[in-house]
Amino acid sequence: MITDMPNRCDIFCNVIDNYGDIGVCWRLARQLAHEFDLHVRLWVDDLGSFAKLCPEADAALDRQRCRGVEVHLWRAPFPEVQPAELVIEAFGCKLPQSYIEAMAAQAQQPVWINLEYLSAEDWVHGCHRLPSPHPRLPLTKYFFFPGFTRQTGGLLLERDMLARRDAFLSDAVQQQTYWRSLGLSMPDANTLKVSLFGYENAALAGLFDVWVNGAQQVLCLVPEGRILPQVGQYFGDAAPRAGSGYVCGNLKVAVLPFVEQERYDELLWVCDVNFVRGEDSCVRAQWAGKPFVWQIYP
Repeated sequence: MITDMPNRCDIFCNVIDNYGDIGVCWRLARQLAHEFDLHVRLWVDDLGSFAKLCPEADAALDRQRCRGVEVHLWRAPFPEVQPAELVIEAFGCKLPQSYIEAMAAQAQQPVWINLEYLSAEDWVHGCHRLPSPHPRLPLTKYFFFPGFTRQTGGLLLERDMLARRDAFLSDAVQQQTYWRSLGLSMPDANTLKVSLFGYENAALAGLFDVWVNGAQQVLCLVPEGRILPQVGQYFGDAAPRAGSGYVCGNLKVAVLPFVEQERYDELLWVCDVNFVRGEDSCVRAQWAGKPFVWQIYP
């Protein structure tokens, strides 16, 4: 195991849940590159999902540099590359066998980390940092569990994030500029502002009914995603898309384009209540410091 700070890091990401896995890996890759000066290669098997989070990325390129990170398409056969000193296998995605063999052939074996999913359950305290020796090769993989206590690996938080949030929330001009960028005027103080980023959910129609018939004006901002067809169905629109807007009773709904991570933070900041899904948006909702509802898998 290396003892010095590594210079290079390889992160492997298998995109399973639209944007959840790549969302965490992309945020981690940028933070390691920008705040720890690592040369980071992000290997991802679905560049289409990645390009949604990084609009300047080209999903047709096998290799590109985006915001200080080298992004590669992970496909078979895997190319012959020298492994980095730090190797992060995100969410048990199973590294290419040729890469594992190359790791074992290094004079100094890399640090191999299996980045696990976020959990608040007690059992992760006993599993965080556990070693897992390879059955055949002189390699050891270590489990890393993000979490909320000192016995876990903590959460991703950029050094300047909370300061940026506070500056944004104290600056009406920044907020007005943000609302204009969405094609909307800044709502008045009496309007309840809600962001809705969720999976398909049978309770959506009932929630909308409550807002439609409630006493308070509600502005619901819905980024493009899996819940969008249900939103359109509620309002009788078979083809909802970014830019669509609906009004019924005291509810106004605006459909937003899928936004990159930095702009999603701002969306969470300007809203009074945030509905989030998955791991990355749940953590960002907590950093936003606003009430939130987390939709997890059943």
